[in-house]
Amino acid sequence: DGPSFVTQCPIAPNHTYTYQLALGNQAGTFWYHSHLSTQYVDGIRGALVIYDPHDAQKHLYDVDNDDTVITLSDWYHTPALISTSTLSPVPDSGLINSAGRFSGGPAVQRTRINVFKNLRYRFRIVSLSAQGAFTFQIDNHTLTIIEDDGVPTVPYTVDAIQILAAQRYSVVVTANKPIANYCVLFFSSPRYMLIENMQGSALLRRLGVVPLAKITPTHGHSIVNGTDTYAPLTDPTPPGGSGPADVTFNFTFNPDPTSINASLINGTQYQPPTVPTLLKILSGASTDADFPLHDQTLVLPFNSTIEVNFIGGAGHPFHLHGHTFSVIQSAAGGPPNFINPPKRDVVSS
Repeated sequence: DGPSFVTQCPIAPNHTYTYQLALGNQAGTFWYHSHLSTQYVDGIRGALVIYDPHDAQKHLYDVDNDDTVITLSDWYHTPALISTSTLSPVPDSGLINSAGRFSGGPAVQRTRINVFKNLRYRFRIVSLSAQGAFTFQIDNHTLTIIEDDGVPTVPYTVDAIQILAAQRYSVVVTANKPIANYCVLFFSSPRYMLIENMQGSALLRRLGVVPLAKITPTHGHSIVNGTDTYAPLTDPTPPGGSGPADVTFNFTFNPDPTSINASLINGTQYQPPTVPTLLKILSGASTDADFPLHDQTLVLPFNSTIEVNFIGGAGHPFHLHGHTFSVIQSAAGGPPNFINPPKRDVVSS
């Protein structure tokens, strides 16, 4: 689905590439972005929603449209490739639906969301960030999770959501509070600064602005990326059940001592191949030995169950294209969950 030098070469300047996707029964909240260098951090990114006319959870909400998609992103004031010349650069600001403020900057109008009193809204929250891990909340309102990363979930109600880069959630929010403006907020660690805030109100009032001094992070019940907090709505059992996997990989993450802004997986830094991986496969490559070590290409048996264990990684998101996986155990501890673990396509390493 587009990673440069994996499925294909990058799209050359002044050229185009057309995708034709056979969606089948796939539906949910996704996103698109450039997969070359740091281009998506500079803005080549956006939400991609596939609506399901037969959604089994449609009875839980009244409104689900373009106005209920909420994107969260970090933003740099210099091109990202320049910004990332230092270790772990701190974003200059954060954006909700492409609008935001920064210290010493202009008081631009914040994103506004309009709601009708007593209607139930399905907000599709999409993290388009480069490295920010956020906590998202709406002042004085609870969030009922019904989807994560395109997977419908058993409804689970929280006060706030922790969301990593590339993760997506659908939450149902009922506009049943007194007519007022309510702050929509996300904030990030380690700076723990307020990145963005906006107001929400009932009865189609436009969102106002609450002074920053009055906004504080939530201390309520927050969703975490664990293994026992919420479950898939259908087919909850992980592939292979509780039995051993057909193939097991340990991925150990470490910083590269020879480069200020690179990491190693199992002692090797990934380097893009000179010939796209898919083209090599179409030309006959079929074993690990057919690919250079720095390609980090793993050849797997068809229809097999794979277990991946992450060691280290400092919370870096791990994303799998074209598949979801079951998160059977978290680094936070606790026994493996082989009954109804969360299913998603992005998890913290």
